[in-house]
Order: sequence, then C-alpha cells, then structure tokens
Amino acid sequence: MPNGLIFLVLNEKDEELTAFSSQEGIAWAEHSLTLSLKLEWVQAIRRTLWHYIAVLSQKSAFRETRVDFFDLEKRINDQIDQFLNSFSSATQHIRMFLKQREVVEHLSVPIIPVSATVSVLPLIGAIYSYRIEIIEEKVLNNIADSRIQTLVIDLSV
Repeated sequence: MPNGLIFLVLNEKDEELTAFSSQEGIAWAEHSLTLSLKLEWVQAIRRTLWHYIAVLSQKSAFRETRVDFFDLEKRINDQIDQFLNSFSSATQHIRMFLKQREVVEHLSVPIIPVSATVSVLPLIGAIYSYRIEIIEEKVLNNIADSRIQTLVIDLSV
C-alpha cells in the first residue's frame, strides 16, 4: 500500500491520490484505528518515500542543484499533505456518519414503559440483521436495567 502511495506522489497523480486517500480514510475510520498509529504510518510513508528518492538519485545521473532539490521536496511534501488532508477529511466524515447511524438506530428501538414491570417495543420499518443486533442489545440492557418482566413487541404497521 505505501508503494502505491509513493507511485502516486512521485508521478503527481493528484486525482488518483485524492481518491486513494479517501478510500484509506474510510477504511481506517471503519476499523477505528488510533491517531498514534496513523501518525506512525505517515512517518513511515515519508521515510520510505525519501529513501526511495535517495536510491533513485544514486542509481541515475540524478544530479540536481539545491534549487531543484528543494523544488522537488516542496512538490512531494505538498502531495503528501494533500493525501493527509483528504485522508483526514474522509476519516472524519465516515466517523460522523457511523456515529449518526448508531444514534438513529438506537432511537429506532423505543422501549416504552407501560408499568413498572411491563414495556412495549413498537418496531416499525425493515428489520435486517444489523438492526436485529441493535434491538437485541437494547432490549437485553433495558430488561436488566429496568427489571422488565413482560415485553410486548408490536409488529403492526
């Protein structure tokens, strides 16, 4: 994966770089990876990239002036920064989406107390596997917390 990023950076493939960073940001957000791991990952990418450039410069007649070198450094670091910005943005959007989805799905399982020991659970809408998991979790937690003895599940529309 870092090799793909290095290729995109060195070849200045802006659109592909942005798409790749969004894809990676989504994957990282879905797996809830930590910020410190992300920072270590970015450091490894930068080190690998500059090592690759150093190896290339030794293998060829890649003799640049200081101005050329600093121009290259600016272009490469700008590309990495572009990657990081898109990556970060995608990560934040997906995390926000997942959090909102969780809130909506928990709200879609209203357990309404009728008395101290009886509650009603009206279920409206499609019931799919992920929602069943939410319903099961919320019902079991609510039964344990409220000491419900009877739960009436209303499936009417």
